[in-house]
Amino acid sequence: MKSNLSLAVTNDYLLAGTDEGIVHTTWASENIPSAGTADFSTNADSTLSSYYVVNCLLAVDPSRDETAGTLYGAIDMSGTSASLNNVGLWSYYAYKGKWNRE
Repeated sequence: MKSNLSLAVTNDYLLAGTDEGIVHTTWASENIPSAGTADFSTNADSTLSSYYVVNCLLAVDPSRDETAGTLYGAIDMSGTSASLNNVGLWSYYAYKGKWNRE
């Protein structure tokens, strides 16, 4: 079972950093998240995957959509398939359109 460690809010999604990577869900209505998770349109689920613990998430401007804003995530190793080279601060910038390690 995933343990939520951090949350970030965007206009269109609620993102959760867990001990098994990153997940997100849409908003069912104002301030109420949908049940279940949604697929990412970015590389978030492959870069901040279940091999890593996502300790901290930050949406710089919560009024923007997930792919239109700037996001940060701090990750640590979780599984034996994780690479130490991927541990650290990750960022998503709208102009790049994908998550990158800082």
